[in-house]
Amino acid sequence: MNGFPKNGRGLARAAGVAALTLAGSVTLAVGSAEASVWRCGGQWCSSAVANAPVYQYIGGPYFYTIPQGAIVEINCYFDDSASGIWYLANRPGYREGVVHGNNLATGHDPNPNIAPCV
Repeated sequence: MNGFPKNGRGLARAAGVAALTLAGSVTLAVGSAEASVWRCGGQWCSSAVANAPVYQYIGGPYFYTIPQGAIVEINCYFDDSASGIWYLANRPGYREGVVHGNNLATGHDPNPNIAPCV
């Protein structure tokens, strides 16, 4: 016995499972990227995946730290060639500043839902 089905039904069943698995993977990949940000008021929100320092500007003075798990309001992003993606963001009720994308649950940075800062 070589492990191949003797009739077409086994092969069709295996192809169906593979198709469902592939479809499920695509759905999960899109779903997880979409789930990392959501609309809150007139902007996007995410959460901090680590204690996230907030700076006045990239490389500028430190303002405060958003604690891990806290909600973060995001307005737009900057692409700094030296250090990656930064978001203009704030903890609700706190001062706005820049937060590095590695500290936020935005998924792949920059998140496609969030516009670049102009």
